Amino acid sequence: MPEGKINEIKTKRFLRKRTTIQAADDFGSGLSHISDVGFIEGEVDVARDIMDKEKLLRNRSTILDSSGLIFSNILSILSQIKASEDGRINETSVPNKYSAITQVNRSSGRQHTYSRYYQEQQPTKDVSGFEIDTTGTYRIQKSTASDSFKFQQGSVISGKSEEERQSGSKRESRTPIIIVPAALTAVITLQNAKEFLQDDKYMAMSDIQIQSVGDILIQRRKVEPGTSKFFTAPYRIIDSPAKLRQNDWNRVVAVFVAGPQWQFKGWPGLAIDGSPVEIFVKICAFHLKFLESPLETNIQKWNVTVLEISKTKRHLDKVAVNKFWEITDKSMSHKIKNSNKL
Repeated sequence: MPEGKINEIKTKRFLRKRTTIQAADDFGSGLSHISDVGFIEGEVDVARDIMDKEKLLRNRSTILDSSGLIFSNILSILSQIKASEDGRINETSVPNKYSAITQVNRSSGRQHTYSRYYQEQQPTKDVSGFEIDTTGTYRIQKSTASDSFKFQQGSVISGKSEEERQSGSKRESRTPIIIVPAALTAVITLQNAKEFLQDDKYMAMSDIQIQSVGDILIQRRKVEPGTSKFFTAPYRIIDSPAKLRQNDWNRVVAVFVAGPQWQFKGWPGLAIDGSPVEIFVKICAFHLKFLESPLETNIQKWNVTVLEISKTKRHLDKVAVNKFWEITDKSMSHKIKNSNKL
């Protein structure tokens, strides 16, 4: 581009810039400035009115003032502490407010009233009739009194001898017991017994993550006879009857049978051939099976109630659970009327 053309463009740009730039003292700019100033003055007036109505309660000086405490002796106390730490003063020379009170009382000759701070100055009384060691510690007195009370509670108050208290001090449980098979191949075990008997829902063993489970305590919701009130009854579920004592067998109300006879090995009350037929006369026996599975041979020979559920139809679970509880409740009621064991 020729130089003359460039100069012509610069001249046009300069002239156009002069017409587009607004001067600082234009009317619009001045009006905006005046309005800003008026806004600020208005805010100052409002703030001044608010401050005139405020009541000053405290400031940085009044907060540091203390009208209820006197700190005039702080310096003397600090000097005594420093001197005691430096070893320049004897502990006996430090004034003691409790010793001062004792001296005043001694000089006055009046009868001392009780005070926790100078009990050693009180006149001693004859307490030999109470057999109290006034020089002993609280720990010794507490242990002696506790031993004496335990002896009286065991031999005098309860009227029981030492042998009787050691043999039968624990209260016997009355919670009914249900025994399930220990084999994981069974349809019901400790892994899924709680969901089935308490929640009316069966969970297949293949869908459960096998864990180490101890005894299970379930809470069964029941209706109080003759009323519409509900209450919960506890039941203990185990899979190892070897831990049961002789008295615990009176609380066994039901047993789930898997099928093989070796499930009852070591149980008390077996027949001569090792079969549990005599046990099933006293305890309700149940066999839980799928509708699609055949019935075990031993189950056909034994006195066992068969409960059937489906592998896919979960609404049938509640029917089987209701049948189980119905038979168990009748058996428990019969035992209560006859032997009053439960």
